[in-house]
Amino acid sequence: LLQYRSKQTGSWTTAANWEQYNGSSWVAATSYPGEISNGCSNPWVTIQTSHLMEISNATISIPNLEIKNTGKLTVKASGKIH
Repeated sequence: LLQYRSKQTGSWTTAANWEQYNGSSWVAATSYPGEISNGCSNPWVTIQTSHLMEISNATISIPNLEIKNTGKLTVKASGKIH
């Protein structure tokens, strides 16, 4: 199971804004959620409390998305999520 969580506020398509679970701990992500599937068609993604993520100029497919408390996802006119 591929799992991501936001590391900080920023652009969805910047891998440095994400952490990925490697089976035992959270590590720096080498891709952003939805960029590659690594054989997993249903990645789990969490936007952490107070993190503000933005999608623009990209189409992102994330079937399992959790936005915690004061977290926020903004999809600009040039972006899509499905």
